[in-house]
Amino acid sequence: MPSLPSNRFRKLVSLVGLFVVFFSMLPSCGRSGEDATLKHQFARTSVARTRSPQSCRDGNTHKNIITYVKNLIRYLSKANPKAFNGDLDGSKICVVVEDAKELSASMEPNSGTMSINTGIFQKKYGLDSDAAIATILAHELAHFTMDHANVRPTALDLPPDYDVTAYEAKLAEYRAFETKSSAMIAAAFERVTRQHGANLVGAMAPIFADIATLQGDARQLRDNEWTTTRFADFKADLEAYQNSGETKKYQSLMSGYLFSHIESAQAYRTKLRPEIRDASEPWGTMSSAETLKNQLVSDAKEYDSGKFELVPALKRLRAPHFQWDEEQADEVGFEFFIRAGFEPAVFPELLNKLAHHVEGAGDCAKEVNQNSMPPRIHPDREPRGNHPDACWRYWNLRFQEPKIHDVEYTRLMPRVPLMDLPQLAGQREAIELEISR
Repeated sequence: MPSLPSNRFRKLVSLVGLFVVFFSMLPSCGRSGEDATLKHQFARTSVARTRSPQSCRDGNTHKNIITYVKNLIRYLSKANPKAFNGDLDGSKICVVVEDAKELSASMEPNSGTMSINTGIFQKKYGLDSDAAIATILAHELAHFTMDHANVRPTALDLPPDYDVTAYEAKLAEYRAFETKSSAMIAAAFERVTRQHGANLVGAMAPIFADIATLQGDARQLRDNEWTTTRFADFKADLEAYQNSGETKKYQSLMSGYLFSHIESAQAYRTKLRPEIRDASEPWGTMSSAETLKNQLVSDAKEYDSGKFELVPALKRLRAPHFQWDEEQADEVGFEFFIRAGFEPAVFPELLNKLAHHVEGAGDCAKEVNQNSMPPRIHPDREPRGNHPDACWRYWNLRFQEPKIHDVEYTRLMPRVPLMDLPQLAGQREAIELEISR
C-alpha cells in the first residue's frame, strides 16, 4: 500500500510529536506473502477465564522494589481499565523479587505473581526511566490478562500459511531418533547383564561383606550400612525372581541396578582388605562389563545425535506455534504501554537491550530495517526457550506493529509522551543506587 500522504504526516506531527519521529517513515498497514506472521487484533488485551486467578502474596524481600513495581503496575492498569477489571484487577497482582543479576522477569498467569530480577535495576543495562521498567511490566501483565498459562493459539494467533502437518511430521522424525536410541540403551544394559550379571552378583558378595566391617565416624557407618543393605536386598530380590521363574522382573532388576552396585564396590575398593582389593576377580569382570556397556551406550548416543540435524528445520516450523504467546505479550504489552502515555520508542529499545545483554547480539537497530524482516530464529543465536530472537522482536515493535495499527496508535498518543512519572520521583534512582553498589 502507498506511504502516508504528506498532509497526513504533517497532521500527525502536530498531534503526536515524537511519535511521528518514531513511526513517520512507515507505509500504511497490511502484510502478505513471506512477511505474514502472527496476528494481533488491536484492543484484544484480555481473554475470558474459566477460573478466577488463584490468590497470591508479595515477596518478603526488597520491599522498596516491590512498592515501586506495584506503583507502576497500578498506573498501567488504571490506564487500561477494560483489561484490568474484576478478577483481573491490577491491585491483585503480586510481586516477588529475585536476587539475580540477569535482565529478566516472569509472570505466573494463574496467580498473577510477577517475579522481577534485581538485575533490571543494574546501571549497566541502562533501564534509566520509569518507561523502560514499565516496558518489562507491560509485557508480563499481558501474559496475565491473556491467560497464557491456559489458552492455546487459535487461527487468529497463527499465520495463515502455518503448516502444522509439516511441523508434526518433522517432530515425529525427531522423536523417532529418541525412541530408537532409548531402545538401544535398554538393549545395551540387557545384553551386558545377561552376559556378565549372573556371575558378578555372587562374586561381589564378599566385597559388600567386607564393606560392612569397615570403621569410621557415624556418617561413614551409616553410608556403609546403606550400601551393604541395598546390595543384600538386590541380591535377595534377584534370587526370589529367579526361583519363581519371573524372568522379566529378574532382567529388569538386573539391568536397572547392577551397575549402581558395581560403582559402589569400585568406590570402596581402596578401603578393603588386601586379599579382596587386589584379587583379579570379580574386578576384571566388572571392568569388562563396564567397557562393553559404555561402548554400547556410546553407540546409542551417537545414533541419537542424528536428531540434532533436524533441529533447525524443526525450530523454523514450530516457531509460530511455540512463540505466539511471547509475540502476543509484546504486542498487547505495547498497547498497555502506549495507552499509559509512555514514549513509544522506549519499548522496542528495551528489546534491543535484551538482544545485546541476554542473547549476545550487537545493535539490532543496525542489523535490521523496516524493509526486511529478520529471522524469528537467528542462525547464530539461540532464542531463549520459546521466545523469538530479540532482534526479531525489536523489528516487530519498531516497524511492523506500528505499520499495521498506525491509525489506532495515532489516536492514542499523548501530546507529550512520558519517560518518568512525577509521583514516583526518586524511587527508581534509589533502587538503582542500592542494586549497583
